[in-house]
Amino acid sequence: MGIILLLIIQLAGFGQNQDLNEAKEFFRTQNYSSAIISYRLFLIDNPENKTALKQIGLSYLLSDLDRSKSIKYFKKCIALGKYDKEILYYLTIAYLYDLDYKNARETIEKYQIKPGKFKKEIPRLINQINYSELLVANPKDVRVENLGDKVNTNFPEYYPFIDKKERTLVFTTKRPKNKGTIGNDGSYMSDIYTNTFSGFNFTRSKNCKSLNGNFNDECVGIKDDGSYIYMSFNTNSSKQPTDVFKSKKRGSTYKKKIVLRQGFNTTKYFENAGCFNKEENTIYFSSNQPGGSGGYDIYMMKKLPDGSWGKPENIKEINTYLNEEFPYYNSYDSTCISLQMDYQEWESLTYLKQNGTASINHGRNQLISAIQLTPPIAKKQFALEEKTNMHTFQV
Repeated sequence: MGIILLLIIQLAGFGQNQDLNEAKEFFRTQNYSSAIISYRLFLIDNPENKTALKQIGLSYLLSDLDRSKSIKYFKKCIALGKYDKEILYYLTIAYLYDLDYKNARETIEKYQIKPGKFKKEIPRLINQINYSELLVANPKDVRVENLGDKVNTNFPEYYPFIDKKERTLVFTTKRPKNKGTIGNDGSYMSDIYTNTFSGFNFTRSKNCKSLNGNFNDECVGIKDDGSYIYMSFNTNSSKQPTDVFKSKKRGSTYKKKIVLRQGFNTTKYFENAGCFNKEENTIYFSSNQPGGSGGYDIYMMKKLPDGSWGKPENIKEINTYLNEEFPYYNSYDSTCISLQMDYQEWESLTYLKQNGTASINHGRNQLISAIQLTPPIAKKQFALEEKTNMHTFQV
């Protein structure tokens, strides 16, 4: 009897360790939804394991699920005492997703007393809390329209771009019928799709099959007349740099992609988005090459009189210690627009026109993954991630 009991205990321990090891591996490969399941199984018999509580909270916070569900795990971890102080930073962000500005402010103030590795983020988070609270207290009368089932599905649709005539919509989506298989993170590989707007209705979206391959293919920009799109693909490998490609429109879709070799696609660093100006003598692109202000910066390259391209110039007026990505050139008023990104959030839009810049902070904790303004700067086409999924909308 004693041997049987010992065997049962050993098997139970093996099962718990297996759940924990699986959870760690799922988290490492960014398969957060599966990590959550494994951590929850482990926590059934280990409800006070602070590491598991922290990691399941982070899994929710980094996932496409309801991020506010991370709150209870971070709070329980804190209640157990002697917790990782970074949890206060994560909990602040979780409160922001839950629109709980009072607790978000109190939590970041606690973190401010004895800050950790996110010390630089404190002023930005406090500003976001204050600004978000102000916006919620003073709502604007706007209408957000889902573009409907000919564009959106039960799966993520994001990175939408439209031409200036508002007839061609190009976006990225992760769907079961895409070319690639399921990635390490448990989601489908992304493909590029197009859709045509008649002025009244959208057509059924088409997969740009000649552009899409077995890895993640994403549209990262569009020439404002719609004649070209800019795209990138990546293998989810941190060792293989991402380059920007260009594809010409033929009929209602885009065909063969050509890698841009104008001097900004390097072999060592990541260039994840780019675009030309109207005359195609200036390239704007984002890169993590050395010498920048942060992770990704916006750079500019100009064509020289002999037809060659000059060296990349860091546009210091709009770059910060955060990530600036997705430049878009609007020929209507010669404006370059970029997005500023930080920890799981798009923070602001930055305009560059001639020698001046201006930022528009949206002050929201929902994620705007791509936004494009059509002339005159009025309508906005964007992908909005709510608590559960991401779809394409128009304001």
